[in-house]
Amino acid sequence: MKRYTFFLSCIALLSFSALQAQCPGCLISLPAGLQDDTLFISDAPDGTVLQYYEEDLSFRMPMSTTPVASIDSTTPPGLPISQMSITNVSNLPPGLSWEASQLVFNTGEMETDGCVKICGTPLVSDSFAIQVEVEAVVLGFPNPASFSVPIYIAPAMANTEGFSMTGNVDCGSATVSFQNEIPSNGNPGYTYFWDFGNGNTSTQENPPPQTYDEAGTYTVNYTATIDTAGYYLTQVVIFGTDCSDFNIPPADKPDLFIKIFDPQNNEIYTSDVLQNTDLPAYFSLYLPITTGNYTIEVWDDELIGTEFCGNVNFNQTTTGTLYDDALSIEINIYHPITTVEANGQVIVYEQPEAPQLSWLGDTHFCQGDSLILGADYQTGLQWYRDSIPLQGDTLAEITIHESGTYWVVYTSPDGCSANSEVVEVVVYPLPETPVFDNTDNWLSLSANLEPEIELQWYYEDQALEGETEDSLCILQSGTYGLLATNSETGCTSFFSAYQEYNPDMPCNVSTTSIEEQYNFNISPNPFADRLLIRWNSPQAGQWAWSLLQIDGRELLRGNWTFPSGSQEREIQTRGLPQGMYLLRIRTPQGVLLGKLLKAQ
Repeated sequence: MKRYTFFLSCIALLSFSALQAQCPGCLISLPAGLQDDTLFISDAPDGTVLQYYEEDLSFRMPMSTTPVASIDSTTPPGLPISQMSITNVSNLPPGLSWEASQLVFNTGEMETDGCVKICGTPLVSDSFAIQVEVEAVVLGFPNPASFSVPIYIAPAMANTEGFSMTGNVDCGSATVSFQNEIPSNGNPGYTYFWDFGNGNTSTQENPPPQTYDEAGTYTVNYTATIDTAGYYLTQVVIFGTDCSDFNIPPADKPDLFIKIFDPQNNEIYTSDVLQNTDLPAYFSLYLPITTGNYTIEVWDDELIGTEFCGNVNFNQTTTGTLYDDALSIEINIYHPITTVEANGQVIVYEQPEAPQLSWLGDTHFCQGDSLILGADYQTGLQWYRDSIPLQGDTLAEITIHESGTYWVVYTSPDGCSANSEVVEVVVYPLPETPVFDNTDNWLSLSANLEPEIELQWYYEDQALEGETEDSLCILQSGTYGLLATNSETGCTSFFSAYQEYNPDMPCNVSTTSIEEQYNFNISPNPFADRLLIRWNSPQAGQWAWSLLQIDGRELLRGNWTFPSGSQEREIQTRGLPQGMYLLRIRTPQGVLLGKLLKAQ
């Protein structure tokens, strides 16, 4: 009977030792006929959890952006790449490490080929996307990029003399499948017994999968009994007989031999003659025995003829001594039964608790601010944003500056992982900076702002009460500021500048008094292709005018020089779209503002 013992603990020890090893000395092996200017990396072969892995991945770096553009539409083709650098290889299966033949390639000098050796003992079974991060120098400027290499780590399989297991190393719980390595192939004579170590047993040749719900190490014991070899007559021993030669000592010792007949009385065996036999007499043979009764005849070879000494009958189950008067015989029937015993281990590691997140700050904030996310584990962490591992972010806290979905994965020393909750972070953009111009003491926006933007004017860091429009009439020199606030997000932008007050162009004179003094008339209103402006001036002068959109953006401008008396001027408005407009006329007494409607 053979006994085989399988120790997964030895594999675990080898795994730990291999995990400490580095991965030097990869060999470059590229396909024949590979283009010079191309982006190529060989596939990563599959691995098996808790089995040492060592593979070389060969690659060729591109010499221009053309190969990159074929996979990244945002990259313009045809630009030369002077240098490529490998900055990081991340998201390797836990337990594996990497080392490259070199990290920097002067692709402009035809230095493009290299390799990476990946080695170690993977601790987790899953599909992984190894992230390879590179930096390309294009026209003197570094440009980061990344691509992924898939790798699959299969579940552990423990091979023994009698059976194999799949999925026998897992976290939290394990569902293990069993493969009988000594199959009956439908033949009789095979029996099996399984003790799965979880309280369940089975006598099936191929038992169903077993579930192990609690952490621990379970021993699976297996026994296969093979009863297919049949029955064999291996020895006949004659202990007594009354046959003799002439009854004259010592010549009276018989010369014995035996004959064996099958159940159909066919003679199937005749032994050699044992001359002058001293009892007991032994006859060794290896004769297959089927069902039914067999006969052994004992004979004495005489000088003349033979003497019959007797016979006995036997079958497959005969034991003990057989008699025929003075004849006594023992037979030995061998029935070989093979028993294979084997055992293996199922290891279920403790499933770690999911990392708990806490944060300092709001998860929705404005550009320039930040959020600090923290985890309740101190080691074994990897932070992710939008399913991509964040390079170097393995500490208990992470500072976030941009939008995305964030979470952290904790991996225990056993290689078991747990994911935290997902936190969605939204970083709102700041409003466009509200830059303004000064025209004759009027501050007005240089560009249009979005409709959700609210405004507040400031003078020397003090808010000017009620000044929330897109223009401001200043009455003195100083630093003026404008705060733009997005009413939907609360994000703000601020612009300030020193403004010089022009006392010759006051903008705070009453519009009504200016109209009365000059007897202004603007027509028609609504207008179409032109505007007529009429006034009466007691003296000659020169005025500036501008036609603005209602939001303050200037469309037309000009100057009028005139003598004293009645005046009439025309402004061509052909091509302007329908809508509200503002006509601004600057006079020595102030600024006249008029709202006008273009109807067609």
